[in-house]
Amino acid sequence: MCLQASMIKRVVLTIALTIVLLSLSACASSNSAPQQFPDGVGWVARRHSASDARTQRITQWPCLRVDPVLTDELDAALAENDFTKASSLATHFIDEAHRLSLATTEAELERFDDQAWRELMKTYFNGIEVEPTPQVRQLIADEFRHRTDLQVWFLRQKVTTSTNTSSLRAVLLPIRQNIEPSVKEEDRTGQQAALAVFALPAAMARSAIHASEATCQTDETFEGVVQFVPAADQMKPARQGDIEHWNLLVKYAPVFVQEHPGQVKYDRSADQIGLVHVMDDRTVEVNTTQPTVYGYTRSVMIAGQPHIQLTYATWYPFRPHLKSPVDAEAGKIDGATLRITLGANLKPAIFETLNNCGCHHRLYPSAALESAAATQHGKPLPDKQFAIERNVEGKYDLIIPKLLRIEGADVITPMVRCRAGTHAIVDVDITEELHSGEPVIERRPYRLVAYADLERLASPSGKIISMFEPNGLVRGAERLEGDLFNPLGMLSAGQPRQRGTQLIHWDQFDFDHPRLLESTLRLPAKF
Repeated sequence: MCLQASMIKRVVLTIALTIVLLSLSACASSNSAPQQFPDGVGWVARRHSASDARTQRITQWPCLRVDPVLTDELDAALAENDFTKASSLATHFIDEAHRLSLATTEAELERFDDQAWRELMKTYFNGIEVEPTPQVRQLIADEFRHRTDLQVWFLRQKVTTSTNTSSLRAVLLPIRQNIEPSVKEEDRTGQQAALAVFALPAAMARSAIHASEATCQTDETFEGVVQFVPAADQMKPARQGDIEHWNLLVKYAPVFVQEHPGQVKYDRSADQIGLVHVMDDRTVEVNTTQPTVYGYTRSVMIAGQPHIQLTYATWYPFRPHLKSPVDAEAGKIDGATLRITLGANLKPAIFETLNNCGCHHRLYPSAALESAAATQHGKPLPDKQFAIERNVEGKYDLIIPKLLRIEGADVITPMVRCRAGTHAIVDVDITEELHSGEPVIERRPYRLVAYADLERLASPSGKIISMFEPNGLVRGAERLEGDLFNPLGMLSAGQPRQRGTQLIHWDQFDFDHPRLLESTLRLPAKF
């Protein structure tokens, strides 16, 4: 027994030593500067906390970056057996991934402080030490663009000279294999292992909360409301490339119907949406004197058909304490999101709502979409209310409170009803008929601006920072709730986060995955 115990002890020590050595090796590797300048830009960005969490780099291909949509397109190109289609998908992927790399790198370079610029120049420009003036910074940014343009040209040549799907896949597969992990995936296993002893109570708490998710925060008549309505003269942002998509964003801009109770035990500014700005080089605040909604669009493939998605995000200065003596959900800065998936006719087909931390996700399909789903799939599944609902194996099913009847409407303006205090969206409709008697305390116009502005905020000193940390979390918006659910591998639960980093239903689904709707709903073949 003593010999066996000694052997076990020796094995354990060996494993522990191996882990330490691997850790030290990883640290050494991450601290070693890449040989090539384009790769070095990302290396310096990481070292100086200027990285953008919503995109993923591709090792050895700094000319490309991906998000869930582009990764899905790359997978489609690899799976396509028709060479002509596969080649077209590959070329489009390379062009869009390059465009994303340039845009994201440009934003990261803007966030470089003087120390980061000096390190970049010293490492990759023969140890040169000059002041990082705007002219010098532009020259370096231009150099990154030039070198990655060249890399993309050679990559496209490889695609063009491919003669069959096998040779094309030989070009694309190394790219797919070298996509770096998303912040949504990093360190989960280690975090769970370290806190395993607390996993069971955390899981029990999660189950208890989810059991009431469909019935909590339900819609009802409010004592009074403040309506945030789109301003009449919405300006097109300078960085919004697709004017057609921006016009759709303006066309379907919602009215946010904010609950305004007669009395509250907190500062009422908590329930006002506003403009995000920087107080100093790190502190982010929300100015409620300037109501603002942040929007962006994207095109995704759903069931083989292209669909435009419109996303609107609001930000509140804080989520107040509502429970005594401790409210684990309270904290600085809060927010909510509405996403509209348009049908082939460019009219809304599905509305989704969630808090910006990723919790409280709900769907509101159109009645026409439900009818088409019923025609194709038949009656609702057992224990389901609608034909469009699906049982998702091994995961929590999505929540659909009701259908929206929008057919025949001349003007479609979503009415998004938000709770006071929690800022949870409790209903979406295109009419307020059910609540026509609610007192409207005030109507406040809001400006619709590009979400990208949040990733390029100017501080009073002139420094450019992002609203978000390199892991995608809003600066300074931690919640006690995050500590409670760390044992489940969740990254700071309850803390608002950046687009592209939001996980929903207790991190079981990726809100930005282009296959989310078709994998969780019984959608009709076309809509």
